[in-house]
Amino acid sequence: MSPSEQDKESSQRIAEFRSLMDASKSFTTQAIITLVLYLVLWLPGLIANIIWFREASDLEKKTGRTPPGKGCLASLLVVFGGGACLSLILLWYLLALGVLSP
Repeated sequence: MSPSEQDKESSQRIAEFRSLMDASKSFTTQAIITLVLYLVLWLPGLIANIIWFREASDLEKKTGRTPPGKGCLASLLVVFGGGACLSLILLWYLLALGVLSP
């Protein structure tokens, strides 16, 4: 076997190993960290949630299967991200109507 063939073979093995590692990646720990961040400081939690959710989505496109923990990240994004935004909109609306005084 020539050196170039060995390089190609080792490159293929490395690519297979990387795809196996990607297929076994879980985002459950990141979801727990995100929950803690949301409870302590909302904005860092939102930022971490968006970053890790995008990473999980990219991994899903790459491997063709949903990684564990992606659903948790999506739920956290809806509850803490969307819920907070809706609360701020409702507060603004109530202030505009004069129901609440500043």
